[in-house]
Amino acid sequence: MDKLYDVIIIGSGVVGNAIAREMSRYNLKIGVLEKELDVCNETSARNSGVLHAGFNNKPGTLMAKFCVEGNQGFDQVAKELGVPFKRCGKLVVGFSEEDKEKLIAMKEQGEKNGVKGLEIIGKDKIKEIEPNIDGEFAMWSKTTGILNPFLLTIALAENAAANGAEYYFGNEVIDIKRVDDIYNIKTEKDTYKTRWVVNAAGLYSDRVSKMLGIDDYTIHPCRGEYFILDEKVGSKLSLPAYPVPNPKEGGLGIHLTPTIDGNVFIGPSSEYIDERDDYSATQKIMDLLIKDGGRIFPHIRREDFIRNFAGIRPKLASKEEGGYHDFVIEMRDEAPNVL
Repeated sequence: MDKLYDVIIIGSGVVGNAIAREMSRYNLKIGVLEKELDVCNETSARNSGVLHAGFNNKPGTLMAKFCVEGNQGFDQVAKELGVPFKRCGKLVVGFSEEDKEKLIAMKEQGEKNGVKGLEIIGKDKIKEIEPNIDGEFAMWSKTTGILNPFLLTIALAENAAANGAEYYFGNEVIDIKRVDDIYNIKTEKDTYKTRWVVNAAGLYSDRVSKMLGIDDYTIHPCRGEYFILDEKVGSKLSLPAYPVPNPKEGGLGIHLTPTIDGNVFIGPSSEYIDERDDYSATQKIMDLLIKDGGRIFPHIRREDFIRNFAGIRPKLASKEEGGYHDFVIEMRDEAPNVL
């Protein structure tokens, strides 16, 4: 392809499309390369659909900064894009004194990050907010919300495309070379030329980094499995309900989340796997979801299960390390004009 782009974004998940939309506000020639045949086929499609408040993130990190900023500004984003969104709040439920100590620490961490409206509440208040949730006490987060991640990701892409960004699907990047200050990005279909490259490739971002000469990162795929409950259960749950998380696992625990469409999700589990595209559902994990989810939400019945699915987290923290690493947003000398 002879066309020269100012910027090519690799990856059209929610991050890649948000970047494409933001850059399309300017007079730039923008291309987006995606190995799948449409946007929102991997991580952005396979999650709980929760807009987090920002209390789970370590103060001072990019994760904390952008989670809080993103939450506070999302009403405007949803309005601009026409994306359904509900700021319903969330309960993080505990049962033991150890849980209570963790909730108090979580509240303090959230307040350091700038999260507003966090409150430790007792059993009576839990039942007042959501009668169908069980727990001895909880942290009540008023600013948490739920949204449809498919519609958000698609709306970002459509807005970027309407502003002139050009999308190329079924174009998996296989090689990148820089010649005379221009990047030649080779895919299975063509070669694309660009002055700047943005790596937003999610589960494959480490491989793209290596093509660009940055060898520091390894993505560790971590699978989470879900059950979807029938809409008739949706009336019994008005907001997300989470257990107190285990920081070592680096997940938020098996939780219950209502969807914008009226279903309920149970999940996700947290299991490191070898393959980045293994979306299998396993009987062992399905049984675990029922057991752990039923502790908080006792209205789980097998006849209400209508579907299961899995998502894969692109984690920089290995199984041995546990927990999270921060987001990586950087420019490096060994890869000029790359974000």
